[in-house]
Amino acid sequence: MCSSGFIKKVCVTETTDTAARLLDAWDHQSNNGGKFCRIWPLDRLKFEEELRIPKTIEDSYPEGSIVHPTDLLQYDHRFAKALVRAFGKFVIALSDDVGIDLVTKNICNVTLDGKVNRPGSVSGGWRGNSDNGYLHIKLRKEKADEKLASLYSAQASIEKVIISVPLFMQSLKMLMDFLKKINSVISNN
Repeated sequence: MCSSGFIKKVCVTETTDTAARLLDAWDHQSNNGGKFCRIWPLDRLKFEEELRIPKTIEDSYPEGSIVHPTDLLQYDHRFAKALVRAFGKFVIALSDDVGIDLVTKNICNVTLDGKVNRPGSVSGGWRGNSDNGYLHIKLRKEKADEKLASLYSAQASIEKVIISVPLFMQSLKMLMDFLKKINSVISNN
């Protein structure tokens, strides 16, 4: 799923790990032109039926005056969470009058002629190039864990060298003692 009109550049992944790999690839892509991409991992999306307009409001209009976009789509139900996330707060109003009335009840809608009615500004989503999102934090943690493992390995190598220094010093002392004895034998002859 790449675009749905008002929700653009959305990538849906099955898992958070796949989303993290996608984000890492997006961040390392040099030609993304500073653009962002929303990533919705299905294992982290919440399926909220309450995103749909309340039944009491829907029942106050003539039948067929309000249509839910998800009712018009055929889709694999694995992606239901993403579709509800993309379209759940919007309905299609079959007339301008219904659309205007819905917006006074804080319900976002689109009329058949494409007029978008929203109460105030719509916010949400997630910008992939933000450095404080969950996936960026996860990636930074994974990289920090890798660096920590590398540091532990280096520490182990250094500890082996430190342990071997006294043994080396003892061997060197024994060699010096041996050389002194040879020197004294040569000097006495």
